[in-house]
Amino acid sequence: MKFYQYMLIGFGGALGSILRTGISSVLPQLFTNIPLGTLFVNVFGGLLIGIASAFHFNCDVKTINDIKFFCIPGFLGGFTTFSAFTLEVTRLIEKEKFRYAIGYILLSVLLSVMFFYVGAKLTKLMQK
Repeated sequence: MKFYQYMLIGFGGALGSILRTGISSVLPQLFTNIPLGTLFVNVFGGLLIGIASAFHFNCDVKTINDIKFFCIPGFLGGFTTFSAFTLEVTRLIEKEKFRYAIGYILLSVLLSVMFFYVGAKLTKLMQK
């Protein structure tokens, strides 16, 4: 990988992190216990990663490869966050809100995987 590609990843990651922080601070907590902001960015990020990866795998152009570095590991890597998710689950467990912690884990994983799949399928359908 070339230096400028690392720069693309870093710049994209910074933008994604800024957007994630903004969204997380605006969205309320679901039922006052589940962090809706992080849930939203992880699920929506799954959809966007599905779209981006499906688009990338169907294109074989150098420019697309550079855009992939900016978008997938950069922007979307900074936008979605497993570290914040882990911290929030741990806080729920420490407060002994086990049902909310399990619900949050299941919602995050299942919805993110489902929306990745939807994003990839929609992209493939639109390319036909």
